Amino acid sequence: MKYCIVIADGLPDQRYSRFKNCSPLEIARTPGMDKIASQGRMGVIKTVPDDLPAQSLVAVMSILGIDPLLYYTGPAAFEAHHFGLECNADEWVFCCDLVSTFAGTLVDPRAGQIRGEEANILLQDMQKALHEPVRFHPIKSYHQLAMIRGDFTHLKTSAPDEIVNQPIPNHYPTGPGKEIIIQLMEKAHQLLRNHDINHVRCELGENPANSIWLWGNGKIASLPRFQDLFGLQACIISSSFAIQGLAQLLGIQKIEVSSITDTNEINYINYKETVLTALQQYDMVILDFNALVEISHYGDLTKKVRVLEQLDDKIIGPLLVGLENDYALMVVGGHWVSVEDRCSHHNPVPFAIFGDHLPGGTGLKFTEENASKLDLYIRNGHELMKFFLQSSNP
Repeated sequence: MKYCIVIADGLPDQRYSRFKNCSPLEIARTPGMDKIASQGRMGVIKTVPDDLPAQSLVAVMSILGIDPLLYYTGPAAFEAHHFGLECNADEWVFCCDLVSTFAGTLVDPRAGQIRGEEANILLQDMQKALHEPVRFHPIKSYHQLAMIRGDFTHLKTSAPDEIVNQPIPNHYPTGPGKEIIIQLMEKAHQLLRNHDINHVRCELGENPANSIWLWGNGKIASLPRFQDLFGLQACIISSSFAIQGLAQLLGIQKIEVSSITDTNEINYINYKETVLTALQQYDMVILDFNALVEISHYGDLTKKVRVLEQLDDKIIGPLLVGLENDYALMVVGGHWVSVEDRCSHHNPVPFAIFGDHLPGGTGLKFTEENASKLDLYIRNGHELMKFFLQSSNP
């Protein structure tokens, strides 16, 4: 038996008047996903517990059968593991994003997609000026990691994507250790706002990287092995560093794939062919397709519909044709991201399962509303994997 899971992260959304009161999923043409839902089983799942941040990492952890309430520690720790970075005993790792602020408001969580060489210079100059208790580690463009000395066990932080166009002080960290983090961000702002690189960026009409935002704090967690839990050899295709780190900790093999073409478009053909090839070697292939999250955070409603259609036409549909006998395919919405407010939410998300041995059929299209109509609600998201495996076997 072969298993394939497509995590269409950021797929679910609300309805919009400009789309005749339809959600992007409802208005998009998705015959592949509709076939899975109408001929298989469909329901909703709570991938993100209310007590945890609405993030891709939390959702994917649930989908992989790992209870995030027990093992989630923040994306920074998983990214650090992926890159082989180690914290000292008295340090915690944080995501450190270069952001654009104006008049005490965060206006661009990606600092105009600052170039990597510019970001590295800013990081080096901050390291010289700030010294202890922080060590910066460059990752890519606007997104970096920081190792910070202190005890941040109970510190709560917010992701920059969730506070766009909102007053920064309203979203400062809370809990023990907050003074250290707030002081670091304020000192960094004083340095960066007058940096030559940002003067040049402003002259070129580009958003300056005039602040940092520290969030996603955690320590490396010890997780159970996926094969020990489910008896399957699995691999994952994901562009997320945090999810790649999660997979490594679970013993899930990471499969490299060139996900972007030379024209900076999504390389759907590579995704599809990589999944089909990997299924020849592994029992389960997980495709973490997260482009919809980024699109939703940018507030691009039309593009969200277009990418949903391309995902269905170039990946889901071909997989239904290319998968051989004795298989099961599941599509699940990851976590809910609204184009309107550009924020993630804790709402349940739709999923659908189709396979050779799956009885019945809903006769319904794959939409948020149709999934919620059915009497299949998995309240504890980490139970989905067990349900998927059990329902797919004769």
